[in-house]
Amino acid sequence: MKPRRRSSAAPSRPSTPPPALPSRPAPLDQSRAKRAGADEALAQARRTVADSEARLETLTRLQRSYAGAFAGVKAAMQWAETQGRDGFVLVSSIIRTPANLETAIEVALGSRLQNVVVEQWADAEDAIAALKRGGQGRATFLPLDTIRRGDDRRASVNIAGVLGVATDLIDFDEHYRPVVQNLLGRTLVVEDLPTARQALRQLTGGWTLVTLAGEQVSSGGAVTGGAQVKETGT
Repeated sequence: MKPRRRSSAAPSRPSTPPPALPSRPAPLDQSRAKRAGADEALAQARRTVADSEARLETLTRLQRSYAGAFAGVKAAMQWAETQGRDGFVLVSSIIRTPANLETAIEVALGSRLQNVVVEQWADAEDAIAALKRGGQGRATFLPLDTIRRGDDRRASVNIAGVLGVATDLIDFDEHYRPVVQNLLGRTLVVEDLPTARQALRQLTGGWTLVTLAGEQVSSGGAVTGGAQVKETGT
């Protein structure tokens, strides 16, 4: 018997399947993806509108809150609100005055009721820079870290009809004492003008006297009073 001859042919390799073609998403999947994208865009648009409406509501509320304030004061307070800067407060909102003293304290403070109290000097600098950039007017700021308390000396006046130093007659948060002391620490409240004239003789310089009716007397002897009317030009 003849031996079998080995085949010289190379062993066959397993066939490699052709690369699969990328599958195309079904039309339904494409529609769902587009719908999801549209829903997200709509949600984002709604959030943007809601943010804009909230901002408009805030500005409208601020506009109402500071009606009657000087332009610069109003702009400074609105800037602080929109920038999230805490600690901005008007002098008019930090004091609580008994009803019978409201006229006297209002006259004593005058336009300073619209001074803006801030926590730090830097707050005042930033607000002033914003007012300059926008051409929005001027305001006076009272930084708590630099304001001087004023003279703490008591008025040595022993006359009937003298009610006392203004700072002792009103209520306020102790946090704001430096400001209140600076503004009203040298203001004496009296019942009327005859009392003011008597007290004037016993006071040293630097004092201001105000009556319950709203007359004002300086330590130099000047007297201001009369009736409140709307001033008009001639």
